Amino acid sequence: MRLWRTVLWVAVAIAVIRGWILPLGDSFWVDETVTYWTIKDGWSQFWERTSVHQDSRAYCALLWAWAQVAGMSEVALRLPSLLSIAGALGVAAWMLRQRFGPGTGWPVWALASVYPQLQFYGGDARPYALAFLTYALATLALVWLHEQPSAGRALVWAVAAGFTVWVQPVTAVGLVAHAVWVVGIEGKALLDWRRTGAYLFGALVAGGMAWLEFLRITSFYGRNDARMLNPTPMIVRYLVLAMPPAPLLPLVVAVLLAVPLGLWRRQVQRHRFGLLWLAVCTVLAGPLMMTLLRWLSGMGLLVDRYVITMYWGWLLLTGIVIARWMDARGRLIFTTLFVVFGLSAQVVKTGWMGRHAEADWRAALSKVREWDAGRRLPVHLQSGLVEGRFDKFLNDPTWKDFLLAPTAVYPVPGERFILPFDYRASHPMPARGPLIVVAYEDGPGPSVYVTSYGDRAQKLGQYRRLAVYAVDAQ
Repeated sequence: MRLWRTVLWVAVAIAVIRGWILPLGDSFWVDETVTYWTIKDGWSQFWERTSVHQDSRAYCALLWAWAQVAGMSEVALRLPSLLSIAGALGVAAWMLRQRFGPGTGWPVWALASVYPQLQFYGGDARPYALAFLTYALATLALVWLHEQPSAGRALVWAVAAGFTVWVQPVTAVGLVAHAVWVVGIEGKALLDWRRTGAYLFGALVAGGMAWLEFLRITSFYGRNDARMLNPTPMIVRYLVLAMPPAPLLPLVVAVLLAVPLGLWRRQVQRHRFGLLWLAVCTVLAGPLMMTLLRWLSGMGLLVDRYVITMYWGWLLLTGIVIARWMDARGRLIFTTLFVVFGLSAQVVKTGWMGRHAEADWRAALSKVREWDAGRRLPVHLQSGLVEGRFDKFLNDPTWKDFLLAPTAVYPVPGERFILPFDYRASHPMPARGPLIVVAYEDGPGPSVYVTSYGDRAQKLGQYRRLAVYAVDAQ
């Protein structure tokens, strides 16, 4: 057993350093620069800027307050997300320990160390990790409410659920799992008006909080109706979300190996299935609701950040299964296998050094400043934001700072010009330089934004997906 423990904690340590700690100091990616831009000028611009993008006022206000103490560096603005994920894992571990006894909660921490989705959002300066935490707290409050319905416990659940909506309204669709679970687990008990009254009171308070955020969203879409487009067939996208290769692949491998290793109990502990069904509901609610919204509205919301609550359900579900059907030895070996296979898959895919951003804006714009050398050359930057697909945003000068949010964090000396998300004839490049181009470049050839210049475009560097070119500039 000592060998298994050693292998497990060495693998967890590597996974935490590689996937959780090192990426904190990486360059912001484009969406994180919007968060920075939103709070950098304080309350004077805060209200206006939170009306043009999806990051909630609640999250940005909390992050602004945090920044007054911790600063505005990459590590400082990402640290609240890391703490939020840790808090949510603590909630899941505590629930398992309370239900199944000592030694059943710790696997959650180890299993989560190799969840790539949690690694990413745990080091991301956006609201999804905080929504992950508030959802976990709302779920804990719901279990308490179910055990002893009262107005006080209903209010605790309502505040946690309502704040989940405030933090990130789209991820809050995971709360549908709560409603389904209550109806299924309570059954005829809902005929008791006291129980039903407690649930309705909580729903009324949470609904009121959600309505306030709905008003902001209505205003937001009145100004920004950009839609996320997703060409992947809906059923394929749903399957990938509902059964993600990570953590599902290492989970399947560990389950299969558990049979020859004799990890399953012969006599199953007797516990009620309420918590198990709650975990199942949490796993399924997000993807199913996003599929429904896609069908009803055509919005491409089938992306992992909007169903981040599902991963908390996966962790809780895995913890319940191994707590119910495995003893202490089985839990240790199973968790070790899961972590080792999960870590191995990540290393094979992305290497040993963890990183957060696919486009290194910090290095790219540092190169721009270095090359400019006081000449203040015009800089043409390709917008990586979805709004950059639409002419109405590109042609409106009031959207310029938003579309060029990376320069709020990593400034450039010359005048800035917006390049669309996708190349279009309506926004041609200048015939001659001197100028600098910063654009995404994923293929073997040069960016479409510099092909017309031929040999006049000199590539200054490739910074992951970002390429920097100087045109007619020596």
